[in-house]
Amino acid sequence: MSRTHALLAAAALLAAVSAPARAEEIDPPDLKDVAAIEALVRRVEVDGFKRFPAGALAVKPEGLRFDPDKASLEQDRAFYASWVKAYRAALGALVEHYSEKAAEEKILKSQELEKPVEKRVGPLLKEAQKQRKKSPLAAEIADLVGAVAPRYAEVLQAKDALPDAVLAAREKDVAKFLKRYDFGPKIATAAAVGTAVIEVKLAPDTFELVRRTMYGWKFTPLLDPQGAPVTLKDKRRVEFTGQVTQGEVREALRQVPGEFFVVRYAKMEKEKTVDLIRVTGAKLAYGTYYIIEHEDRLVVSREPAPR
Repeated sequence: MSRTHALLAAAALLAAVSAPARAEEIDPPDLKDVAAIEALVRRVEVDGFKRFPAGALAVKPEGLRFDPDKASLEQDRAFYASWVKAYRAALGALVEHYSEKAAEEKILKSQELEKPVEKRVGPLLKEAQKQRKKSPLAAEIADLVGAVAPRYAEVLQAKDALPDAVLAAREKDVAKFLKRYDFGPKIATAAAVGTAVIEVKLAPDTFELVRRTMYGWKFTPLLDPQGAPVTLKDKRRVEFTGQVTQGEVREALRQVPGEFFVVRYAKMEKEKTVDLIRVTGAKLAYGTYYIIEHEDRLVVSREPAPR
C-alpha cells in the first residue's frame, strides 16, 4: 500500500470512529396497550437508568388496554379488575421463573419451590441479597424481583372488583384536580370523563406560554447500547427523568387516582382539540410512571417508589 493510500485509509477509519452515532428509530408505542408501555419503560430502565441487565425477564401483562376515547366509570371498573388479574399473573410468572432459576443455582433451597409462588418472594429476596456480590443471577433477582415485589403484594391483596368506596374516593380526588385548574375560560378550565381521563383546556395565551415553557424543560436523552440517541419514527426524541421536577405538574399528577389515567393539556382551535401535552400515567410492575407526549419529544418519568 502506498503512503497516500495508507493516509486515506487512516483518515477514513478516523472519520468512521469519530462520526456521531446514527440515531435509532423505533415505532411510537401504543399507549392504550399496557404491555407496550411496560416494554417502553423496560427499555428506559435498561438503557437509561441502567437499573436492570438487558437479559432480565420482561413483564408482560396480557390483554390489558385502556381506551381514553371510551372513558366512563364502567371502563374504570372493568380496567381495574383486568389490571389486578393481569398483574397477578404476570408478576407471579416472573417470581416463578426466578425462583426456579435460583433453585438451579443453589441460591434458593429446592424445598421453597413446594410453596405457592406468592410465598416465595421473601425467601427468594433474602437469599439473593446475601449472594448478590458473588452471583450475577442473585444480583439480578435482588434488583428485579425487589423492584416488582411491592406491586405484586398490592395486587395479591387487592379486591377482584373495584370497591364502591374506592371509586367514590377517586371521584373526590378528580374533583380536587379539576378545582386546581379552574382559573376561568380566559386562562384554563378542566373537565373529567369517568375518573381516568381529564382534559385541561387552555386559553390561547396560556397555551402559547406553556408551549414556550415546555421547550425549556430539560430531560436526559435515551441512548441505545452503542451510544446512539433513540428517536421515534415520527422524529420525536425519547427522553427520561427520575421524576418530574416541575413541581406544579408533579403535584397535580399525584392527585389523579387509579391504575391508568390520561391528562390532556390542549386548546380548541376551529372546533378541533389541539394537544399541547398529553400525559399517560400507569401503575406498572416497577412503579408508577408518566409518559409525557409533546410535539418534539416523548418523556418517560417515574416516581421514586410504587404508590
